[in-house]
Amino acid sequence: MNRLKELRKRDKITQVAFAKDNGIPLRTLQSWENGESQIKPEKAQQLADIFGVSVGYLLGHEENTSEQLNNLITDLEEKLTQYREQYDVMKEILSERLQYLDQVLHEDEIHRGKAITTLHTIKALVDSSEEMFELILSIKENHFKSEKLRLIIETINQTNELIEKNKNNESPQKLNSSDKQ
Repeated sequence: MNRLKELRKRDKITQVAFAKDNGIPLRTLQSWENGESQIKPEKAQQLADIFGVSVGYLLGHEENTSEQLNNLITDLEEKLTQYREQYDVMKEILSERLQYLDQVLHEDEIHRGKAITTLHTIKALVDSSEEMFELILSIKENHFKSEKLRLIIETINQTNELIEKNKNNESPQKLNSSDKQ
């Protein structure tokens, strides 16, 4: 069943006002909302544009893509927050170790060579961790862009399929009878 009634109510518009504002006979609007007749593809596109949704969503064939994208963003943000927390803990531990080694360097000449080597190793680890976090951020951005593109392409394909299906299913007799509504 289509989401016309749901979208109209979401925007707090009465059937009479919506029909009048959009040049649709009230009885036609009612029959669309009640599922008594199909919305023609051209009109479905106009209605989808009015509500700012895809034709597939309006006709009840898909979920709202912005809702899907918001869920995807939320999941990515949660994972990044976890990575960031783990990174911050690791960085704090490494920073403490660096301070300890620095102290040892100044107090004990015997262990200076080992301490310098360990100090350089830890510094390299901290630097590579920062690069790893930046890489994770760039992967997130690229993943989000590719997922959004995939959803847009999927929506376009579904809309085209629906339009073709509706064109193939409507006979001239049906077109004439629905034009009268």
